[in-house]
Amino acid sequence: MPLALQGGSVGRGAALRMGLAAAGIFIVALGIPAVVPPVPLRMQAGTFSTGIDRETLAVPDTLARNVPSTAVDDVLVIVVEVFAPGTVPTTVRLEWARNGEPLRRSRDVDILAHEWSFRVWDSWRPDGGTVPPGRYTVTLRTRSGRIFGIAKLDISE
Repeated sequence: MPLALQGGSVGRGAALRMGLAAAGIFIVALGIPAVVPPVPLRMQAGTFSTGIDRETLAVPDTLARNVPSTAVDDVLVIVVEVFAPGTVPTTVRLEWARNGEPLRRSRDVDILAHEWSFRVWDSWRPDGGTVPPGRYTVTLRTRSGRIFGIAKLDISE
């Protein structure tokens, strides 16, 4: 008989603690991969703008972290730079939110990340005209839900 089983029965408190420990390990195993970026990729920068040259990904302006609504018209663009120390295949998407409410989710983009970095971009046009004030976040995720990084922009009235 194994030594661990020779001690007799396990008390109710010990059984509860073991169950809670097992549940905690299970939650960590499922939850941590969603918030820890897959090694070795990571978001280097997220640049918000009011436009983009689709050929070169050059932006005509850069919106600072906090801007007045007069600085924005009818579109928000983001260009995200992702660091990759080697060639890595991945699938990513950009998820837009305003004040915590989802706005848009880009299509999944299959990328073969070249050594050093790659860029992805997306834009959002609100229904009904100009971009309203609020806190905007754009999250770069893998297809499996892992987060590379989050870019933020506050537009005040």
